[in-house]
Parts: sequence; structure tokens; C-alpha cells
Amino acid sequence: MRKVTTEEFYRKVGPLNVHPQIQGSWPYTSLWKLLGYSDNGRVVGKSVDVFDNGKNGLTHTEYYLPE
Repeated sequence: MRKVTTEEFYRKVGPLNVHPQIQGSWPYTSLWKLLGYSDNGRVVGKSVDVFDNGKNGLTHTEYYLPE
């Protein structure tokens, strides 16, 4: 997967019939999977919460799309 901007991620994933599925514990990684009969479960994106170094333990989210 390649890292993309928030705007690019939602431009691609937003119109699709998807549901984020959380993997593991905090900070969260979510796999965005298609819903529906023919593509059910296919991963079309990933979002990852990342710690911001030196910012009081806050996180930001990075977004990824398949190559």
C-alpha cells in the first residue's frame, strides 16, 4: 500500500460501500473493506493512528491505498 493524503483517501474510498474494521488495540489500524456479495471483504484502504513525537502523546491518522 502507498501513503496518500486524507483528501485522496476519501475521494477513492468515500463513494464505495465500505466498513472500517479495527485491527489490534490502540493506537488503532483500520482496514477499510468492501461490503457486498461480489467484493465482500476486499481491502480497499487502510488508516493508521500514529503517535506525534513531542506533542503530549497525541496521535494523527495516516491513510493508505493499494498500489
